[in-house]
Amino acid sequence: MKKHVYIIVRYSMLTIDGADWKIGRVSYDNYKKSLFDSKRLEQREHLFKSITLPSVASMEKNEDIDFSLLIITSQELPEKHMQQLKEIISPYNWAKIVVTNSENTMIKTIEDVVEKEVSHHGDALCYLTTRLDDDDALSRNFISEVSPYLSTAYNGFCLSFAKGYTGIFNEERNTFESIHSNYSPKIALGLSYINTYDPNMKNPFAKSILSIYGAGPHTNVDQIFPTIVDSKKSLYLRTIHAKSDTISEEQLRKTKRKSIVSPIAISDEFDINIEIENDIYKQAIKEEELKNEIRHQREVIKNMKNRIKQLENQETNIGDHLTWSENEEGNDLRGKLQKEQQKKEKIIQEINHLIIEVGKENKRNKRLTNEKKQVEKKLFELESSHSWRITKPLRNIVKNTNKGVKNQQKDENKIVGTSPKDALSDKVEHVKQLKSDADIYLEKGELLGYLEEQNDRYVKEKKNLNSLYFHVARKLKSHSSREKTRLFEHILQYTNIKDQQEFVLKEAENQGVSLKRLASFRVSMNLRSVKRELMIDLPEWKLNDKKYAYNFIDLLNVKRPWTDNNIYTFKQIPKKTNIAIKPTQGAASRGVYLVISDNKILDVHKSAEISNWSEMLANMEDDIKQGRVFKDEWIIEELIFEDDRLTPARDYKFLCFYGKVELITEISRFPSKSHCWWNRAGEIVKTGVFEKTFFEGNGVPEELIQQVELISKEIPTPFMRIDFLKTKEGMVFGEFTPRPGTFSKFNEKVDNQLGISYLEAEERLMNDILNGKRFDNFKEYVRSL
Repeated sequence: MKKHVYIIVRYSMLTIDGADWKIGRVSYDNYKKSLFDSKRLEQREHLFKSITLPSVASMEKNEDIDFSLLIITSQELPEKHMQQLKEIISPYNWAKIVVTNSENTMIKTIEDVVEKEVSHHGDALCYLTTRLDDDDALSRNFISEVSPYLSTAYNGFCLSFAKGYTGIFNEERNTFESIHSNYSPKIALGLSYINTYDPNMKNPFAKSILSIYGAGPHTNVDQIFPTIVDSKKSLYLRTIHAKSDTISEEQLRKTKRKSIVSPIAISDEFDINIEIENDIYKQAIKEEELKNEIRHQREVIKNMKNRIKQLENQETNIGDHLTWSENEEGNDLRGKLQKEQQKKEKIIQEINHLIIEVGKENKRNKRLTNEKKQVEKKLFELESSHSWRITKPLRNIVKNTNKGVKNQQKDENKIVGTSPKDALSDKVEHVKQLKSDADIYLEKGELLGYLEEQNDRYVKEKKNLNSLYFHVARKLKSHSSREKTRLFEHILQYTNIKDQQEFVLKEAENQGVSLKRLASFRVSMNLRSVKRELMIDLPEWKLNDKKYAYNFIDLLNVKRPWTDNNIYTFKQIPKKTNIAIKPTQGAASRGVYLVISDNKILDVHKSAEISNWSEMLANMEDDIKQGRVFKDEWIIEELIFEDDRLTPARDYKFLCFYGKVELITEISRFPSKSHCWWNRAGEIVKTGVFEKTFFEGNGVPEELIQQVELISKEIPTPFMRIDFLKTKEGMVFGEFTPRPGTFSKFNEKVDNQLGISYLEAEERLMNDILNGKRFDNFKEYVRSL
């Protein structure tokens, strides 16, 4: 059976899910613009040409294993850069450019490419696919190291090479600053997957996953596939960019703390010419070279000592022989003995000299090590300082405008006394930096480690803050300060509810400090989700499915749209006009389409118009593929208009707490989506949600609020969102939502108010149950399921 290694490089590859994994979570157009930015493409060409391609070209070939470099790029790559890429790989017949469109996800696109490439062989083939980014490198020994695993016995196995190097690349200087050793099991770089293709079998591929990309996120491949971690040799060079906004200062410091590697070693292992202009790095390299020289000299001394032993043995043999041989032969042996003794004395002199030199080198090495530690310590203290952090925005400006060092120092000194507004801006920049870092770590396959690192830092800071608060609380127990009450209010407000300690709550109660500030709608909803996992059948979730919820509303004699009571796949939906098409399970109006006429269909979630039925079906299929709709199950119902101008009905979403409405969202979806929040008293409120799409709505009739509250009291649950549509003939029921997507987004004030309402609703519900309330309509509905 033939064997083949496919090294896969994504080269400015545009896909429908690309914005989520590379440039950042931005709009598709901005993502595309960033991906094909001329400056970015020029740098990628340089790195690919000088790092990635030479490393693959230098790989030691194996006569039993063929290999290919598949460079997957987009058909929208600018023609100039496409031609340059073709020119770069033209000398290599094993390198191939695969041009794809952007209609599919990244994984599906690569799976299709691999299926096509493998199928072209025609014969049975055991093959391996490997991940390689367009700025990284693989060792010249890579193929020889994977060859033992390229066997049908390892079908479906993932292969991770944990040892390698990390190079810090300076984009301004267009060279590496330093190179460090790295150990990272399951790193994306070099991660491989083994499979077999046999065209004579009914299912030609032994495993349904065709490539390493089909195996999903590399951080958990070992939880899904049998995974081999091979750490015998260093087989990769990963490039991180020193001046990129996507690399955190902490990550750089963490990398720099790892042992330094000589560029000569990298050149030998990867056939890459690397020159580094960095005094600290050069000093470290000298230190490493001294260590190697010391090791060499010690080996020389060891060999010399062995030679002395040989000479001593020869002396003994010659001396023994001389005791009985006094003739001419004996004289010759004495001459030889004298010569050997002279050699021995010379070697001993050389050994003594080398020992002295090794001692000197050891002292020099120790001095250099101490100097390096002092420099690193000062650098770490500087980069960890408050001044360094708050001056980051200014330093970025200085970098972008190429100002001199003097101007930078002057401006940094000015900004040390930063204003509250600037401090807030810096916090926003810090959050952006964290999100940007997360995107890169996700792409590089190290997101879990990054999140754990950030969480450890957060937990440590929170622990320190809690320790401070609880220390203050203990001191206040025996204190008579007039500020005591206010201090306990502050402590309760800024410590997490799950971190509270009994003595704090007790003392707060003694001081008359209200514990209501601990209430949180977010916490209550999260705990309710935990309870759902434990109990499975929570009452509110029995109303989540639209195809059944109408049965309950009918028992309450509430007006609703007509429906034909059928469940369709998207391909089975009858072609009609004046209908609303909805998924049986969905959220945020995803997958909801209003068919007004053959050439006017509205996508409710996107507030966009679709011109024909076929386009709508294509969108529905994409909704399923992208997970916007959970199941290919759809219902059709009456299309309801707000007025005679065929304006789609606006939504009213009521946040109900067992018989009491606390908050209402009024939504107008066309021509664009707009939101207005109302409280129970009919006042517009700011909630922190949808504020950019605010409009002054029409308000909510009191009789509708009362009707919704009656419906809410028929459901034995503390919370339910109940939706209605405003039509020209009055209000019509829409749907139930047990866990709205906005529950975690309210500002602190609203979250606290709704948290109190939730706890009060639980109390009212418990009292009704204890007093014998039967919930007959709900029980009848449940029996009908």
